[in-house]
Amino acid sequence: MKRLLSLAFCAAIAFAEKKAIRPPTGPSAGPYSAGVMTEKFLYVSGHVGPEPGGGFAPGDVKTQTRRCLELVGKVLKEAGLDYKSVVSTTLYLTDIRTLPAADSAYKETFGEKFAARVEIESQLLIPEALVEVSAIAVRNGDARNIQPEGWPKPAGVLANGT
Repeated sequence: MKRLLSLAFCAAIAFAEKKAIRPPTGPSAGPYSAGVMTEKFLYVSGHVGPEPGGGFAPGDVKTQTRRCLELVGKVLKEAGLDYKSVVSTTLYLTDIRTLPAADSAYKETFGEKFAARVEIESQLLIPEALVEVSAIAVRNGDARNIQPEGWPKPAGVLANGT
């Protein structure tokens, strides 16, 4: 019985450390959270870039990327964080050749302090969506860029020992 109570207590603590983040405004979501906060990190789900009134900017990767990043920003804000807290992003593009347009919006949002990033060419679930962005942000911790000698800048980010 003691062991069962101990396991239940440990499970309760583990679940207490995670918190779903759902901004009060924004597009409706499927069966997932816009973000999940843990003790050290905020994991932001992938966001596509519909316009506030609905629909997508047709053929405009830069506008859609900007909107994706705005939605990521809403999740960050709801969690008490900002873009400076982001340590990793993933961009899913329907056509990798549109990466320069996505980069333009990315630079507008992040300035020169870039997080680690991955770009993937992918078919997205919504046909009008040209890009999707997910992110990981550090909470209450130290983050610094990692730059091995001879590597292109930046090569990675170290945050909270991860």
